[in-house]
Amino acid sequence: MVSYHAISIPDEKKFVSDIYEKLSSTDDDESNNSPRLGGCICHVPNTLRLAKPEDFVPHFVGLGPYHHSDELIVSDKMKLGTGKRVLKILFPKNNGHILNHLLQNLELYTLIPYFYKLDTTSTVDDYPTFLYQLIIDAIFLLALLHHSNNHSVQEWDDYYILTGANRNMPLLDTAGEELSMDGFIRDIFMLENQIPVHVLKLHVI
Repeated sequence: MVSYHAISIPDEKKFVSDIYEKLSSTDDDESNNSPRLGGCICHVPNTLRLAKPEDFVPHFVGLGPYHHSDELIVSDKMKLGTGKRVLKILFPKNNGHILNHLLQNLELYTLIPYFYKLDTTSTVDDYPTFLYQLIIDAIFLLALLHHSNNHSVQEWDDYYILTGANRNMPLLDTAGEELSMDGFIRDIFMLENQIPVHVLKLHVI
């Protein structure tokens, strides 16, 4: 299993400096061999995180590497189950083929360093596992967004679509808060808890 505990968090000055550098760069500066993928998902400085951690640390689901190691309710197994349930409704005859396509997109191998601020020498020593986890997160997020925006699957209870569980057996976080769609939406809007749009585009069938 990949460990992400060694990822360093930049201080506030470095955080601001990185943003300024991106905003002040010119087209000539970007005319190199790096893919044009847009912004990188960076860590929130400790000075901001410590002031109000509930605004930056997810309660239920971690997306991407920064909170993957946190002990959250929604595991990789539950995320993949959510994706399968939604794909089964959308593509009842081909959901297995689509999942295989999503999990075999090797283009992501070369793009991973551009998505996140990772120390690849110490934190991502197993790229296939990292890739698998990232794609599962993307499947889960696409399933969640589709379910939230599509009335054709509203006959499925939110609890079941997200967890495969019955509402009579609610899932609670460490603070005793019950899992809900609102809780998921709050988590996926957190700054560090993001999947790059480029990854999602690669997996839209």
